[in-house]
Amino acid sequence: MRDPAPDAYPISGLGFILIPKHRPDADQQAAVRDFIAFANSKGQDSAGELSYAKLPDAIQKQGQVLLAELTANGQPLK
Repeated sequence: MRDPAPDAYPISGLGFILIPKHRPDADQQAAVRDFIAFANSKGQDSAGELSYAKLPDAIQKQGQVLLAELTANGQPLK
């Protein structure tokens, strides 16, 4: 893919993600958590080739902390 503006600042297509902290279905909550955890960590390695900027390390760490707070049926996720 040709970069149409090599000196332009890369933008992010997603500014934030809203997900419920509590969900009744543990499998569904774990799937959401796992997807977001991947996008927030290893998935950042694909940002450059897609012409996006990587999230700063501090934001990635904050995201992992918040993901650890997700629950299902009032219980922490496994």
